[in-house]
Amino acid sequence: DAPLEAELQINVPREFLDRKSQKKKQDFQHIQPASGSMNPWLAMDIEQKRTRSAGGIHATESNEFEEESIEDARRSYLYFEASANELTIDLCNHLSATHAVEIRAHAFALQALAYAQRYWLFSQAPEKSKANALSAAKAATMAHPKLFESHLATAMAYRIESQEQELDLAIEALQRALKLAPNSSWCWTEFGKMLAWENKYQEAYAAAEKALECDFEYPLAHELMGVLASQEGNHDKAIECFAAAAQATPTYPNPLLRSAVSYLLLGEEDKAEAFREQALERAQRERYKSSLREAFDSQTLRF
Repeated sequence: DAPLEAELQINVPREFLDRKSQKKKQDFQHIQPASGSMNPWLAMDIEQKRTRSAGGIHATESNEFEEESIEDARRSYLYFEASANELTIDLCNHLSATHAVEIRAHAFALQALAYAQRYWLFSQAPEKSKANALSAAKAATMAHPKLFESHLATAMAYRIESQEQELDLAIEALQRALKLAPNSSWCWTEFGKMLAWENKYQEAYAAAEKALECDFEYPLAHELMGVLASQEGNHDKAIECFAAAAQATPTYPNPLLRSAVSYLLLGEEDKAEAFREQALERAQRERYKSSLREAFDSQTLRF
């Protein structure tokens, strides 16, 4: 029989390990962002996601289970409800670990959209939304540059408490998304929001109508029409649009709350209170309910 190989042991002085540990700790403590630069922790997160999105030598084709899971995540996102939105983020986090690059790209893109909606629809703080949305969107773009959802998510993220330069970046990203998906109701609705933000209401109306032409059941397009009508003081029309949005997606509370605010502005307090309660019934998380109550009291809701 062949003799067993001897086990090689190396004795490392304790002082060496202590110095290495201390140096590593100091290196991380001294990472500071330069003026105007990206936060280093966000940069490292992006690089990690880029590495995962690239697939490497282990890249494979997607399987049926992964494709079905992506559709589940998409359906969850389209519930437009806070708990479902968080479920989308969790599902996509698991799916982004696959070796199938296309699945990973879709997972990062959907996750980026859900992160952005944390701010726009569910009133969460910008620091919990913007950086994560940008990170996931960039990872998706690295994996699949022609995936319109990643450019749409980039636009939505840059619009969160944006500075002038970031608004330009948002517009550029949305233009790329529309070029890739000219019949996307998602993109046309976001374009309408941007136009309304710049007080270009007629153009915003046209974008909302285009969104509804692409998909008449898309609730955010109906909601945009209602917001535009409300800004013009046409609260009766706004209520009709909000009703269409609420009917298109029975899990989405925000249109009901907007109807409540419209009725309040019309002086119909009983109807306002009834729609407020319906909105709170649809919202499952207590934090979400609390944000809706605050929005009703202030008569303002992000969009």
